[in-house]
Amino acid sequence: QMPEVSCARQLRELVLAEDRARCDQAWQEYLSGITPDFSCEFRLKDGENGYLWVLSRARTVETDEFGVPRRVVGAIADISELKRRSEEERYQMTHDHLTGLYNRQGFLEAFQALTQDGLISGYLAVIDVDDFKLINDVQGYQAGDEVLKAFARQLKALQTGQPVAGRMSGDVFLLFLPEVNETGARNYLQRLTSCLLETPLGTMVVHASGGLVAYSGYGQDILALLQKADLAAHAAKKQGKQRFLLYEPAMQAETECRVRLKNGLRKALQKQEMYLVYQPVYRIADGHIRLASFEALARWHSDTLGLVSPAEFIPVAEESGFIIPLGEWAIREACRFIATAIRDTGRAVTVFVNISMRQLLGNGFVDKVCGILNEQDIPAGCLGMEITESVLATDFNACVGVLEQLKALGIKISLDDFGTGYSSLTYLRHLPIDVLKLDKSFIDVL
Repeated sequence: QMPEVSCARQLRELVLAEDRARCDQAWQEYLSGITPDFSCEFRLKDGENGYLWVLSRARTVETDEFGVPRRVVGAIADISELKRRSEEERYQMTHDHLTGLYNRQGFLEAFQALTQDGLISGYLAVIDVDDFKLINDVQGYQAGDEVLKAFARQLKALQTGQPVAGRMSGDVFLLFLPEVNETGARNYLQRLTSCLLETPLGTMVVHASGGLVAYSGYGQDILALLQKADLAAHAAKKQGKQRFLLYEPAMQAETECRVRLKNGLRKALQKQEMYLVYQPVYRIADGHIRLASFEALARWHSDTLGLVSPAEFIPVAEESGFIIPLGEWAIREACRFIATAIRDTGRAVTVFVNISMRQLLGNGFVDKVCGILNEQDIPAGCLGMEITESVLATDFNACVGVLEQLKALGIKISLDDFGTGYSSLTYLRHLPIDVLKLDKSFIDVL
C-alpha cells in the first residue's frame, strides 16, 4: 500500500535514510540540466519495518523569476514486484543452484566488493573433494550431489568474520579468508575437512585437498591468484591428497611437466610405447627357493620424454582417466604372457596385475576381466589382482563386493601397502585376499 503524502517535504521524510543522498543527487542533476527530468528509484517506508521500492519521475511546470521551481508535476510507481524479480534473477546469475553458495561470477564480484579499498589482505583457497568422480561413478550422481551440499553446509557453518565462499564447478570450491595469517587459514581448512568425515553416505569416506595463496591487497590479479591456488591444489593431490599446500613458484614447472606427460600418455598405447616387466616372487621354505609368481609392472618409454618413471606417470594417468585403458591393456598383456608361458613350458604361472580404484569400481570391470581370460584361453587361477590399502578407504563395501566376484572366478587377490592408513586386523577378515603385503612402515617400530 502506497503511503499518503501531502507535500514534497513529507515525501522526502518517508524515503529510507540510505537512499536520500541518491534522490538529492538525481534532483540536483535535473536542476543543473544534466538530465531532462527527475528520475530516481528509491525505497519508501511502509510501516515500522517495511518498505516499498518506487520509481519517481517529475518535471517542473512553473518557476519563479529566479528559475526556482514553483510547481512540479510527477508520478510515483510501485516497482516492488519488479525489484523482487530482478533480485531473484540477479541471485540466479550469481549463485550456484545446488549448494546456494556463490558461483564463479558471484564469488569474483563479492571478492572485489570486499577488497575494493585495497586495505584487506588474506588467503585464497581452491578446494577439491578427493576422488569425487569415483563417488559419482560408484554411488551415483545423487550421492555426489549430497556430498557437495554437505561440503557447502560446512563452509557456511564455519564462516566467521567475512569469508567469501563459492562453488566454481563440479567439486571445485573457492574460498577467501580475509584478515588471517597462514596458520589461521590452515586451521580453518582443517576444521572444514574434519567435518567432512561425517557424511550421509554410510561407508563412503570423504576427504578434501586444496591449495592456498596469499592475497596482500589492492592491485593483485584475482584470476592469476586463483590459478596459483589451483596449482597448489593439484600438488596436494599429487602428494597423497587429504592436505592443503601453499603455492610455490616451483609448482608451475611441475604443472607444465604434468601437461607434457598427459599429452604423451594419450598416444602412448597407440604408439606401443608402454610395456610390462615381470618381477619374480620367490617362496622360501624348508631351505628351498622356488618361483611362486610374477608381478607385472607397467613401464613407459616415450619417444619424446624418454624413460618415464611410474611414480610420475601413474598419478597423471589416474588424474586424467587414462588409468582405465592402461589397466585393461596391462591385464591383457599379462594374460598373453601367461598363455605364452603355459604353451612354452607346459606349466601354469601366476601373474599379479596392479589394479587402481577407478578400475576396480568402474562399470563392467568383472565382465571385462572375464572377456580377456576367455580371449586368451587361460585359467582364471593364473591371474592375480593386486590392490593397495588406500583403495579400500574409498568405499570398503563396494570394493569387497567386486573382489568377491573376482575371487569366485578363481582370480587371486593381493593386498599391498598394508599398514599405511586404513589398517585394521578386523576388516581383514572380510577381505577375500590370498596375499597380504606389509608396508615397511608397519614394522619399522618393531
